[in-house]
Amino acid sequence: MKSSTLRSARSQLRRRKYGKLISQLEPQVFMFRDSAEYYHLLSAACFFTGDYGGCASYAKRALDLDPDNNATRNYLAAVYLRRRESDKAIQQWLAVLDREVNNRYAKRGLQFIRTLTTIDELNERVTPRQLQRLVPQPVRLPWRVPLAVAAVVVTAAVIWQFAGSVELSLPFGSVQPRDGVEVIAFPQGQPLTSLEGDFQYVLSEREIQDILDRIRTYFNTNQDNLVRREVNRILLSTATSPVKERVRILQSSLVSPDFTNLDTSFSYQDVHQNLALYRNTYVRWKGRPTNIVQTEDGVQFTLLVGYHTGQVLEGSVPVEVPFAARVRSDMGIELIGRVVPIDAEEHPSGSPFYLKATTVRMFSLE
Repeated sequence: MKSSTLRSARSQLRRRKYGKLISQLEPQVFMFRDSAEYYHLLSAACFFTGDYGGCASYAKRALDLDPDNNATRNYLAAVYLRRRESDKAIQQWLAVLDREVNNRYAKRGLQFIRTLTTIDELNERVTPRQLQRLVPQPVRLPWRVPLAVAAVVVTAAVIWQFAGSVELSLPFGSVQPRDGVEVIAFPQGQPLTSLEGDFQYVLSEREIQDILDRIRTYFNTNQDNLVRREVNRILLSTATSPVKERVRILQSSLVSPDFTNLDTSFSYQDVHQNLALYRNTYVRWKGRPTNIVQTEDGVQFTLLVGYHTGQVLEGSVPVEVPFAARVRSDMGIELIGRVVPIDAEEHPSGSPFYLKATTVRMFSLE
């Protein structure tokens, strides 16, 4: 029974049926409580669904049972990098290389860390796509594929022989434009800067064009949270009114995130120090809820950011959950919320902003 269950789960992982794998294994935790492979499979499935908290929990348990599982360590290292805990990520990669000196994922992770110079660069470059490059991919080549490849090779050889020469070009790695991106395309020579009105950033034409290029790249690669931040940078700058109006239009095409697709979060310190730049971006924070109040429409509470460990309090922020949710003060909470500035005169809470939660989940503090 146990072997057939794990065999089925391995098959689900290779076929990328992550949700099915999780729903199949999670209810059987008592049966597999001493199985390192059980926890490894769950950690991998959680990673590829974007549940990095679940991935870390299962990976740690798997490593308790089997410290030599380098694949699990690579998943855990990638999660630490995602959380901006680069020191812990480095420790995991070094532990992998101690056991397997040529492990390409650990080498790739350490090389990536060496290329980073600032926290902002870390926030910008640690994307879901980048994280995928740092872990083993559950890919199985079906038996039909080698035959198909062979057929293509034979066909190409025949064409080459009879046509003399054939030039083949594949757009490998190219990014397809996303609907709506054309709104921030400006004719060459159109002015991009103006010193009229209020502004926080004085930017040159070249700097504004660079930001627009970044917005285009982030938008086409579905990194909508980074788009929001860079749009704010444009709105706070010496960009002309037409430029600002165009990026406002682009905002209507952005997608609200959840635990599976939030590309980038920002720290409490970043948001608190430059609220205008992070206005209406989304953050994924953990902590302890306190001052819980049930309302007709949902729940309100104060989030003690980072205090779920009971060691470090990064700050406190009011949270509004506009839907029914069970929030308990004796448990930790993880949420995704939109950063909303607070009018100090209307809401003298002491915090310059609150979070309007879109997704919440409780977890044990043990």
